[in-house]
Amino acid sequence: MLLPEIRQQWRNIMKQIKFIQMMLSVALLLLFAIGCSNDDPVSSDSNVNNNAEFTSIIQSGGDFTNPVPANDTLADTSFTDYIGSEAYFCNTKTISVTEAPANFPLFDPNADIIYPGNLLQGASLENATPDPIPVKRAGGTIVMTILNGSDSVSRYIPVVDLASVTQAQNDIISNASNALPARFTFTMEEVHTNEELALSLDVKAQYLKAKVGASLDFSSDKQYNRFLVKLNQSFFTMAYQLPTSYAEIFAPEVTPSDLTPYIGAGNPGAFIGSVTYGRIFYLLIESTEESQEIKASLDASFNAAVSSGSLETDARYLSELESVNVKAYAMGGESADAISAITTDFESLKNFLSQGGTINTGVPISYVVRSLSNPSKIVNVKINTEYDLTECITVQQSFENSIFWYRLDDSRFFEGTSTRISKLYNAFGDATLDAIPPSSTYGCELISGGIAGGTLPVMRFRSGVTNTDGMFQYPGLNFVDTNYTVFAVVKLENTAISYPEMFMFGSSAFQNQNLSLGFRDNTRMTLSHQFNKLDANTTADFTQFNIYTFVFDKVEGMKVYVNNETTPSGIDTTKTAPLTAYLGARIGSQYGNALQIAEIRAYGVAVNDEQRKFVVDELLTKFSL
Repeated sequence: MLLPEIRQQWRNIMKQIKFIQMMLSVALLLLFAIGCSNDDPVSSDSNVNNNAEFTSIIQSGGDFTNPVPANDTLADTSFTDYIGSEAYFCNTKTISVTEAPANFPLFDPNADIIYPGNLLQGASLENATPDPIPVKRAGGTIVMTILNGSDSVSRYIPVVDLASVTQAQNDIISNASNALPARFTFTMEEVHTNEELALSLDVKAQYLKAKVGASLDFSSDKQYNRFLVKLNQSFFTMAYQLPTSYAEIFAPEVTPSDLTPYIGAGNPGAFIGSVTYGRIFYLLIESTEESQEIKASLDASFNAAVSSGSLETDARYLSELESVNVKAYAMGGESADAISAITTDFESLKNFLSQGGTINTGVPISYVVRSLSNPSKIVNVKINTEYDLTECITVQQSFENSIFWYRLDDSRFFEGTSTRISKLYNAFGDATLDAIPPSSTYGCELISGGIAGGTLPVMRFRSGVTNTDGMFQYPGLNFVDTNYTVFAVVKLENTAISYPEMFMFGSSAFQNQNLSLGFRDNTRMTLSHQFNKLDANTTADFTQFNIYTFVFDKVEGMKVYVNNETTPSGIDTTKTAPLTAYLGARIGSQYGNALQIAEIRAYGVAVNDEQRKFVVDELLTKFSL
């Protein structure tokens, strides 16, 4: 019995040996096949690990050149306009602006296009919706870039496509902490035109309506000043882990020829590097208040609310502004809620901004694009627009740095008797520049009905009048080291005098330390900085009232105009040295010859042609000249 059993065991052992031999043969064949596959060349049409042709195609699109932000004024024109009886000085500038935001804003989520890792055609990035590169993709990793204690913030997906990325993001979010801080950021910009509004929204003007519809339309029933307020609450960012080779971007079956319809000269390849989720409110604030008042109110209201602070006691909440309108466009929230909170009171605004969101309510609000040929490079979109900006202010407001204005057509602006003037009040309001006699009780005589057909008084300056200096003094510091303009309505009573005769002068004998305006002789007017002067020839009759305009500019030099002439009677572009001092500043008759002044005003700027024309026309009309 023993022998048969041994024979059977031997047969079993031999069968096992044959099975092992067979398996070893199969293993050797597999190893040989793998070795051959590694040794044999493989066509680039079937394996993206051969980068040469892929590199050639992708580089044929060229590189992204980040645009340089610029703000250029192409044209600048000024004109005077009237609204009712009120005169306005207006300036129209043709402006060309280029901006280069690194984040692309999202107004329509474009969910089938905008997701981390999606490939885009570079030439379409400025469009309302960019064009994709629809080829099969390799796998990749999606990462949520937030530090909130979550134990799983990334997912590897075998194929980067809309369905897989969406599922990966949902998986990450489902494991993330739900509570998020409010973390609103606040920015604002003044906007005057739809083009400026589009720039503030980082979109091209032609896409503005497509992006936000009528939500932020300008009101036209009144003259409004406008500010765009942005309230941005970022919840988290989903990023596509940067690839290190084309094999990590394209599926193995993708060939270089598959890319040629989508990448070529002027159309480089790109991909979405990350998408930020959260909520954002764009608020258009309109009011008839002055711009600086609106800005101060917005600063005080929103900065305090965002920081959960308190409104300063002297600050005005924005709902207190005159004729205020609030319009809103919201992503990830309700526009009506924002408008209600803003227009109610400060506490309502603060409560609205203090409300944190939940992680599953965030919507895409912006995204970052990277270059396919150089994934480390972030692509900036170029937003370029050209528009006309017209700004109007009252003529009086257009004159900066008002110095003095001495006038007799309004009795509020001088003191004295029926025949003498003891004080000239500065009609611009700065009392430090009121003019007084240097030593006597009176500075000049008062001649009632001396101009405008006998309807308006004038000042008469001369020597030899009892208890009258024949001049007034005032501080001259405002003319030092600055541009300036002086308008004077003045005449000599007699031209048969010893010249010169100045009606505005000082006491210094040193160069550039004394300002002198007046009559050099019986044919020339002078603008002098003491040895640094312009003498302007004119045919004007000095014994009649004329309007003389004296302009000094540190760049353009000295000019003298008579009445409403458009070309100056005298100009010297080399006389650019400003006054270094102006001691003993006076108006009146420097050498005692009789002269009369109906009005004189000065500004600490070199007025432009439109401003000069307006003042001269006003004076010609007022004094019937």
